Amino acid sequence: MKSSSSLLQMMQYLLSPPGEMCLTCGSVSRLVREWPGICRSCAEAIPWIHKPRCLCCGRAIGCPDCLREEMRHRSFVCNRSAVQYNGVMREWLAQYKYRGHEKYADLIVHMLNQVFVQMQEELGMLMLGFNSDTPNQHIQSDASIGFFSAVISKVISRVDFVLPEVPLFHKLRETSQQALWKPDVITYVPVSDVRLKERGFNQAEVLARGLGSKHRIPVMPLLVRREHTAKQSYKSRQERIDSMKNVFAVHKEGLEAALSLYIRTYGMPSKASHSNSEMTRHESHGHAITAQDAPLPMQILLIDDIYTTGSTINACAEVLRDTLHLGLGLAAEVYSLTWARS
Repeated sequence: MKSSSSLLQMMQYLLSPPGEMCLTCGSVSRLVREWPGICRSCAEAIPWIHKPRCLCCGRAIGCPDCLREEMRHRSFVCNRSAVQYNGVMREWLAQYKYRGHEKYADLIVHMLNQVFVQMQEELGMLMLGFNSDTPNQHIQSDASIGFFSAVISKVISRVDFVLPEVPLFHKLRETSQQALWKPDVITYVPVSDVRLKERGFNQAEVLARGLGSKHRIPVMPLLVRREHTAKQSYKSRQERIDSMKNVFAVHKEGLEAALSLYIRTYGMPSKASHSNSEMTRHESHGHAITAQDAPLPMQILLIDDIYTTGSTINACAEVLRDTLHLGLGLAAEVYSLTWARS
């Protein structure tokens, strides 16, 4: 009896396809090395956004949203996303976000990491004054002109409007003779207490911490959600925008930690004056920062799972920029990174 059972198991082993069960389609096959838990077929079906058509929101196809008047005055610099939000990606996100399938977290973090590296290279090349389309183009890097004034001509040719004003500074990171952009801190879109109780976790925070650990970038909670809002997926574009007003506020302890990191990294402004200048004091450290004295803005990378209209990202960025600028006199640049772009 034992011999026949062993023989049957051996036959099943020999006849079954080699490999493991794919996380996303359930087939048993060899899994790819690049993307944790999925087979080659599923990996090849990922709708990557390799080259965004819209430089503002990162969309892969034509973007009417960024042509709207209100987008000229948005509070974030730009968004980049890893994938287009199609039916397959919707199911992946649902498995992770709503059904608590934790194994998807590692996969999505790896996917987010790929677009972050692309974002680093893209911003670094633009800051240096060249890109793949115009390799010999010189882009001015004077602090009085700023990063986005340098790429205005490129954006006008694509979307026919001028990007909004942003702090007039930029910085480079040198790695292996290539300029890589790197934010000072990573943060994430907070969820309400109701959502946190429903899901047991904040998916954006998990993604942010996964990305931060890969690149040794500090991850800090800079925002809190003051109000619980209904699910955005059921709302129109204008309803999404209206529902985000006054929803977010700063996370005081997190912001204090980010300011401390900023001061340790760049030092205090050397020309701060307590007379004839408008300034406010950061009480915890006894430091006063004025916008004209700050050598560099604080660069913040904001993480979320999906970008639809940009209303959530913009509301978060507005709170961060206004708090740092109006409250502390410190310029800030908020960049957005999401897993999917709808």
